[in-house]
Amino acid sequence: ARAGVPRSGKGVGVMATSGGAAVVTADKAEEHGVVLPPLAKVTADKLSKIVPGFGSVANPSDLTAEVLKTKESFIGCFDAFAEDPSFDAIIVPLVFASPESSGARTPIMCEMAKRTGLPIVGIWMNDWLEGPGSEVLDADTRACIFRSSDRCFETIALWQEWHRGRKAPKNKSTRRLSSKTAAESARKIIEAMKPGEKSLDETKAKQLLAEYGIAPLKEAFAATAEDAVSEARKIGFPVAVKIVSPDILHKTEVGGVRLGLTDEAALRAAIEDMMSSISASLPKAKIDGVVVQEMAPNGVELVVGATIDEQFGPLIAVGLGGTMVELLQDTAVRLAPLTPADVGEMLEGLKCYPLLTGFRGSKPVNLDAVTDLIVRFSEFVSDLPDYITEVDVNPVIATVDRAVCVDALIAVNPKR
Repeated sequence: ARAGVPRSGKGVGVMATSGGAAVVTADKAEEHGVVLPPLAKVTADKLSKIVPGFGSVANPSDLTAEVLKTKESFIGCFDAFAEDPSFDAIIVPLVFASPESSGARTPIMCEMAKRTGLPIVGIWMNDWLEGPGSEVLDADTRACIFRSSDRCFETIALWQEWHRGRKAPKNKSTRRLSSKTAAESARKIIEAMKPGEKSLDETKAKQLLAEYGIAPLKEAFAATAEDAVSEARKIGFPVAVKIVSPDILHKTEVGGVRLGLTDEAALRAAIEDMMSSISASLPKAKIDGVVVQEMAPNGVELVVGATIDEQFGPLIAVGLGGTMVELLQDTAVRLAPLTPADVGEMLEGLKCYPLLTGFRGSKPVNLDAVTDLIVRFSEFVSDLPDYITEVDVNPVIATVDRAVCVDALIAVNPKR
């Protein structure tokens, strides 16, 4: 919110006062794909009149501690960087926390942020959480401070990417995978929710995703055990059964999922035991019934999720799913909507990517089907950012011939 729109979209300038800080910021900028453009000649000429010969007039710079001896010399360096047309922001690594160093520089940084209109970003590079000057940048409405070079450049990269996406012309030749009426149908499903409901139950969530061509396993809702048996006969044993309740988001944690039920007796017993157990542990939970589902095929489990960030917009996350999602935290994140090329880059960046292409004798999954599902999912999230807050499709099972949604959670925006 403080940064506004990038001025050039080309990169940022780094005003370091030590060689070590310049190297660290250069490494993190490269790691996150943030460009550090070379100084314009006029910028270099101005800096050369201020920076001593043993410094480095470059980007990132090593202005040396000499420029900190007077306010005028530090402001002179700021003026030179601020007038360089290639910089969207100015980064100032703060190496030493002392009244004479950081304490003296931070008020000038706030002053320059106000005067130039550029984002002035301090990186607190010492081991202290706070110190002289940190509270000044924390409180300022224009300048800001990060406690990590990594988080600083990750944020800048996302900021620039988001604005590049907004400026990019719409390619009318790009084929949309999902139906043009999908968004309208999805909104009707959400608008039909009862007052006070915070999320769609699994059946409705999958119904919404199906509008975008994201196919679930064969399944059916059943209000009673006998209805469940009837539906299981149509689907074919073995089946899985899951509880349906607007008050239960994570079914496995409360014993709300039973797998591999091979006949009618086993299905009835599983439902009876599940209902009894959940009623005892969660007596206030509203239970609508169960979902009877074909057993999921063997394959690679992925998670496809989304959140709506207030500043950056819809973010899509893809990673290793199932029960391993929180343990391994192997995910890639991008702004929606996604192209097939975007999805390909995300998948290739995952540690689990070899599992998708065939690992130790396993067959490769259908990457086209996985890509198609994720692109459609991104279209759904892009269409309804005002209606949803969070989406979790976990797991998506990728096999040699298809990619299917096994479970889904969609949290809705109460202000929709």
